[in-house]
Amino acid sequence: MPAQKSKRVIVVEGYIDVIRMAQAGLPETVAGQGSSVDLAALDRAFPFVQRRYFLLDGDAGGESGNDRMIDHALRSSASGKIYLFTPMPAGQDPDSFVGEAGPEAMHELLEKQSVDLAEALWQRSRRRVASLGLEDCKPEAVVGLIDELSQSISMIGNEKLRSWYESHMSGRVETTFGPRRTLQDLRSRFA
Repeated sequence: MPAQKSKRVIVVEGYIDVIRMAQAGLPETVAGQGSSVDLAALDRAFPFVQRRYFLLDGDAGGESGNDRMIDHALRSSASGKIYLFTPMPAGQDPDSFVGEAGPEAMHELLEKQSVDLAEALWQRSRRRVASLGLEDCKPEAVVGLIDELSQSISMIGNEKLRSWYESHMSGRVETTFGPRRTLQDLRSRFA
């Protein structure tokens, strides 16, 4: 089984993407149902595979699908699986990307552009706050980011892992916006 040999599974949206990925030397690719992927089904089908890549289309549907996968991964993150999110260029899907850029470019995209769950959560939270038209330096943006992160982190069932995410994201907020405070401290200041 290719996924067992490579120790990873790559989730794409459609069967045409699976065919093109296999032709590009990535036979460990599976198709979800569009941008909706059932992680429980993925766990049942590939219980031995630790690394799960999500390579959804570079459109609004793919972005929405990645957002759902981030939430699902947070809920099941204590399972010991590694969730990696690979952004497709705007307007591209795996089939068109391999067709235009070639198999080597797809391998490079997966190896160099994939981000882990923590980074995917950070990027999503920043994007959601930015979509409200708030400038990074404004207090409303900082509070919005803290609320977004806190809500997402609260999905993590494992207390130790949740604590790690709170500490990690507090550090990211500090690096981006100023003096260190925990997410709870920051939320209570602005609540």
